[in-house]
Amino acid sequence: MTGWRRLTGKIIVPVAVLCLAALAAFHPEGQWRVRLVSLKLAHKLPQVAWADLAIGSVPGSSRLNKVREMVTPIWPCWIEKLDLSLEASNEQDLRAYSVFNRPTAITKNLESHVSFLSAGHTPHPPHQHPEEELILVLSGEVESIRARDPSWQRHTTEKVGPRSVVYHHSGQYHTVRGVGPEPAIYLVLSWRGEPRNTEQSVLQSSTFDLNPAFVSQLNNPDNMSSPRIFESPTLYLHKLHCHITVLKPGAGYPPHADSHEVVIFTFDGTVETLGQRVGPDSVIFYAAGEPHGMKNVGATPATYVVFEFHGSHPRSH
Repeated sequence: MTGWRRLTGKIIVPVAVLCLAALAAFHPEGQWRVRLVSLKLAHKLPQVAWADLAIGSVPGSSRLNKVREMVTPIWPCWIEKLDLSLEASNEQDLRAYSVFNRPTAITKNLESHVSFLSAGHTPHPPHQHPEEELILVLSGEVESIRARDPSWQRHTTEKVGPRSVVYHHSGQYHTVRGVGPEPAIYLVLSWRGEPRNTEQSVLQSSTFDLNPAFVSQLNNPDNMSSPRIFESPTLYLHKLHCHITVLKPGAGYPPHADSHEVVIFTFDGTVETLGQRVGPDSVIFYAAGEPHGMKNVGATPATYVVFEFHGSHPRSH
């Protein structure tokens, strides 16, 4: 019986799913089902069982919604140009503009927004939340304030300037305050997922200054250099990775697909990716499994920071 079960799991179920996917291709949602099967075969959906996928692939199946909740939407790649000319004012001390807020194949939800914060003000009282969070300061300065408990009797304050990254782990009590004199502008990425059952140490709340790495790499003779800033497991991710890239004019890399998700913010230069020319102050999202490449099509070096979100299962990195 054990051998039969193994045979069913390794051969019969995948073949049945492929047949169902082929039949489902004639259904209005066929492309969605075929994409699920291809990702499962590539070990990119470890959270979905073959049985759920097989039954959920049948049009009208009651299990379809269960599969959708686990993986939908498998969001495509996108590019968003940010308008950083707006400013906070005394009448409106904080302005926040949504960039993205949806589930992805790796996270239960990935949210991103850009905030404009006036000097002396905070976006919210000190608080905590289950999401993990990255704050990328784009201009101006903020004070990053962290505490160990709700009483705030033991807290730290750290001044953070442009091209710096603040990471807050899940449950960290925190807020930021504008320093001034000009408004601070920063990009926020936050996400949640299934907590990882692991004894590994996870990334603690930290601040990373990208400027030294950019300065050193601009003098690097290589056409492309990408030094790592940090890399560590987190509560929700097998690995959260960050590196900066300096791409010399004409340099780049051919299209390829990753099993992880990627968020990029461009600082300088002009690159071509996903069939579009992308300038400074843009956010690029590469979905897991989607082909993407990059080339510097400008006359000056292109600089950008890369965040990689590797799923909770080791096979997804």
